[in-house]
Parts: sequence; C-alpha cells; structure tokens
Amino acid sequence: EQDAFVSHLDEKLNPAKHVGSVIGSPGNRPKQGTRGLRTMITNAKNAEAKHPGAMNGLRDVILDRAFSFASKNQKNELSFKAFGRFLNEPMTRGQPSLLSVMREGGLLDDASILRLNKIIDEGSKQETLLTAEKQLLYSVWWVLD
Repeated sequence: EQDAFVSHLDEKLNPAKHVGSVIGSPGNRPKQGTRGLRTMITNAKNAEAKHPGAMNGLRDVILDRAFSFASKNQKNELSFKAFGRFLNEPMTRGQPSLLSVMREGGLLDDASILRLNKIIDEGSKQETLLTAEKQLLYSVWWVLD
C-alpha cells in the first residue's frame, strides 16, 4: 500500500522524507504542518481511483515516522511515551494532533485510534515501571558495592 502512495508522488520525492518535512516531529513541527497534512490526505484521496491503497500507504508512512521518532534512543528501543507524543501532541499551538487530522481525513477511524491509544497507554505504563525498576536495581547495586 505504501507503493500506491509512492506511485502518485513526483518521482523525485522520497515519501518518508516528504511526509517528514510536512509533519515534522514534536518540538520541530512546521508552522503549516496541519494544512500540509490535510493537503497530503486530500491528494491521497484523489489518487485512490488511479492508485488504490494510496490512503493506506500515507497512513503507513506516517506511522513509520512515528515509530522512527520513538526509537531514537541509545538502545534503539521503542518508547511508547515518545510514540504517543508524536501522534497525540498538537501539531502546533492551537492546532489538532496528528491522530485528529488523520481521523478527520479518513486515514484512521475512531475504533483504530481508540485501540492505538490503549496500546500507547499500556506501553507507557510498562515503560514507567521498567524505568523505576532499573533505577531501584541501580540504587541497590550502588549501596551494596
């Protein structure tokens, strides 16, 4: 499906870089990111007839960007907190989140967003517990050393 999205783009564009330049990442979002994403969604909708799967391809590229952002740590592990920030923080002040724009544009439905946010919430809780556990183990090791 990413191929369908790619096939409707200009040949010179790298889809991941193009989407990345439009939506940015938390703390580094373009001022017109919301408008740019809405335009990309409209273009993907218009391309569906000629390139079936373009909408799903755009959705997949956006989620890939979120995973990439959330995996940029020292151990290359997924941070559910960072993944949630990428998708749920407002694009810019006073603007909707990426997930809200994706829902509005038909890339994701309410049930998918609900399930995705449930996974993010549960993963974030586990991430917090694991961090606390590591700190406790380090403290005990330091005291015993």
